[in-house]
Amino acid sequence: MKKVIKISSTEDGLFLNDFILSFDSCRSEHISFLSSALNPFLDISARIITTEETQRILSVFNRKPTALICQYNRSFSVGKLKIELLPSGGILGGASLFVETEGNTLLYAPLLRTKGFASLRSMQLKPANFLIINALHPANNSLKVKRKNEIERLVQRVEEDIQNNRWPVVICPPVGIAQEISFLFTQRNIPVSVHASIAKVHKVYESFGSNLGSYSLMRQNREEASVMLLPQSRFLRMARGLCSKRPSYLVQKDFVDAGEPSSCDIDDRFYLNLHADLDEIKSIVLPEVRPKRLLLFGPYSKVYAEELRMHVPAVSAIFQNNQPVLF
Repeated sequence: MKKVIKISSTEDGLFLNDFILSFDSCRSEHISFLSSALNPFLDISARIITTEETQRILSVFNRKPTALICQYNRSFSVGKLKIELLPSGGILGGASLFVETEGNTLLYAPLLRTKGFASLRSMQLKPANFLIINALHPANNSLKVKRKNEIERLVQRVEEDIQNNRWPVVICPPVGIAQEISFLFTQRNIPVSVHASIAKVHKVYESFGSNLGSYSLMRQNREEASVMLLPQSRFLRMARGLCSKRPSYLVQKDFVDAGEPSSCDIDDRFYLNLHADLDEIKSIVLPEVRPKRLLLFGPYSKVYAEELRMHVPAVSAIFQNNQPVLF
């Protein structure tokens, strides 16, 4: 007999009730699967399961949680659960979690990138009875942003600035987005200098075989003929003086990105999403996973649930602090 799977949600991740496993929880009393280092500033007290790459990135920001380091595609047991980490394709070390328990299979996939960064492991999926996925991007056509168009728009703005002898500042998340922008600009022969914290993450990427192109270390209080990349979390502290002298652009990973600057002028902002949108979930993710039940969390869960009901036999949206969802 298949065991009923119960999922509950709080502001501190999702929990697989009746087991010793939680998902992206920082304070779980049991073991927690950490899917990426996309937010490297979290204070993590939980014991975590993660990849070596994620652990290395966390250490750049002095985060050193107790971790069980796991390789992709190597299944192992946690209590009665058999689990396997799959590359999610979004950022270095990003992973989804495939879980098997007493006849049921579950895939937790909070950060899937269907078209990945060239030198990272591509997204992998496995068929599962239950799929848990993040509803992160707007489904409304008026709010949709195409990544390719945003990249071209960003490059065009920067190249126009350089032609006018104005070297812009680009503020972005230090993990994932900063590495892609650095590679993108150097591919276009645009000189790039990066903040020390971004440079340290670059080095981790490069140590695992990623090619990020040519870049230099940014020097404070020194005029440089280069595009400066600053980490978004440090924007208010560091960039106010720079932005008064240079064009300034904010690059966000999604529409609900945290840590936006509120007291500094930004000339433009761009959205380079790292996660599959609704169309990609419909056309790529669901056909490969073939779930019998789909559980959605995130800011657009309700909209996604309505859109996906015809694609999956059973669809539920889960919100923080509501009752457990029973499968």
